[in-house]
Amino acid sequence: MVVASIVLVALSFFVLVQLSGSDPVTAPIGTPAEQVRHPLPADHGTPGTATIAEEAEVLTAAEAALAAWGDFASSGEVEPLKLHFHIDGPQYRQLLSEAPRLGNARVEDPASRYELTLIDPVVVEPTVGPDRTVHGDVVLTRGGEPTRRYEWDLLLRPTATGTWVVWTVTDRG
Repeated sequence: MVVASIVLVALSFFVLVQLSGSDPVTAPIGTPAEQVRHPLPADHGTPGTATIAEEAEVLTAAEAALAAWGDFASSGEVEPLKLHFHIDGPQYRQLLSEAPRLGNARVEDPASRYELTLIDPVVVEPTVGPDRTVHGDVVLTRGGEPTRRYEWDLLLRPTATGTWVVWTVTDRG
């Protein structure tokens, strides 16, 4: 099952790149790491158990991480990811592994930059531990390319300073 999922993900990414007509160097960056490593259990937790303030913090952190991901895909700059992704987490490692392919792919035209937008998010509290999962659709846009929509779970962890960072992302699609 895991091998079939990996093959399906790789094939899907290849098809998306081919359909978009993008140069592989500037193609959308970042396969959700959880498609390759450590899948989350089927039971992610219970919706609506976090406090309203905590949900707002988690959602803000998830949106900021997706914005940083889009900036990374547009620029190849890794440093800003450290503010929004846990540096020991599988998603950060996955993005870091893709950085050499980007090089200095700076996209100066704002209309040609990647943008990842979180749609209809729901914060879910796991059955154990302090982590929070954000279920939501992620819309990927870039000028001149077709809009893409993904069903992702973003797993966020609190840091020692109380901020939330993305540990990993799972494709539910």
